[in-house]
Amino acid sequence: MKQKSKTSTSSEKTSAEKAAFELCLINREIFGAIVLIIAYVILIISAEQDRQQILQEQAGVQGQNPNLNPVGLAAAASWLTLTGVIILAGIAFQRLEELQSEVQSGSSKTPLMPNINIAAGYILSILANTIKAIGVQQRYELQQPVVIL
Repeated sequence: MKQKSKTSTSSEKTSAEKAAFELCLINREIFGAIVLIIAYVILIISAEQDRQQILQEQAGVQGQNPNLNPVGLAAAASWLTLTGVIILAGIAFQRLEELQSEVQSGSSKTPLMPNINIAAGYILSILANTIKAIGVQQRYELQQPVVIL
């Protein structure tokens, strides 16, 4: 009887460890999503500042408002978006590795292909967001005055 008890306790521990692992991933996933939300809010603020600059120009207002920096905000939003995507990609790869381990041990028969596709999608997203962030950063740097040291 004690043997059954040990096996049962061992299974419960494994189940508890798996639950703790999943909760950790979910917390990181929420954090990554929050980073993306903040990035998109910054992008909305950037677009609104851009709109205000255009409206000021149409109204004939002279001089630019130094408090408006839409391209700088867009650059910050782009880098923050990349950060959020990298966080989520790390989670996707951890889930893929965990599933591969379970399939290899025989404890799961869940197909790997959905997780492989998710991880591959994040790789492409990282690549695309990196290129976009570099482009927006370059656009921002073109607007800055040249400083000669």
